[in-house]
Amino acid sequence: RRVFEAPGAVWAEPDLEEAASHLVRLAEDAAARAALGRRGRGTAAQRLGTAPLAAALQAIGLEWPGSEAFVAPDESGAACAC
Repeated sequence: RRVFEAPGAVWAEPDLEEAASHLVRLAEDAAARAALGRRGRGTAAQRLGTAPLAAALQAIGLEWPGSEAFVAPDESGAACAC
């Protein structure tokens, strides 16, 4: 198992009792589950959605599919203006 390290990351020691109590609360509270799901979807869209991906691709000199400059690779891996 590899250790994930990131600059500025702060890691907490795991607390199994606390984790279990949160799971029990979520199992018993439909509104809390729904709220957590909404927040999770929003965070995922913000961090992993198409806009951040497009910006990351453009930052390294690649174009986003759908842009005029986009050239997709064909089955052999060669560029293909599709």
